[in-house]
Amino acid sequence: MSGPRRPAGQESAAVAVRRQKRGLLRRHWLSAALIFSCVGLTVLVGRQFLSAQQRLQAARVRRAQLEARLDDALHTKKALEAHLAKVTSDSNMELMAKSLGYAYPNERVFQAPPK
Repeated sequence: MSGPRRPAGQESAAVAVRRQKRGLLRRHWLSAALIFSCVGLTVLVGRQFLSAQQRLQAARVRRAQLEARLDDALHTKKALEAHLAKVTSDSNMELMAKSLGYAYPNERVFQAPPK
């Protein structure tokens, strides 16, 4: 036998320290896992947030570019409409007809009113 048994409260100091160290690891592994999980979740959420911020910034830049292209297209459209109105006006048609030889030099050209 290993010797007389001691009562439950009178263990040797070395055994108590060993059990305390082993018990500390056994007691706190769940806390360590929880902390590690929280840190990992925080990192994951942070990366998702930064990714969303970058996508939002890219979308804003793209929107600004498209708005600039739209403004240019509207300006070009207005210029083309003004040019079309000028070219298809009655006075311009009369000048073109005379310059191309479709009317005599002193002839008056009349256009029928639209129906």
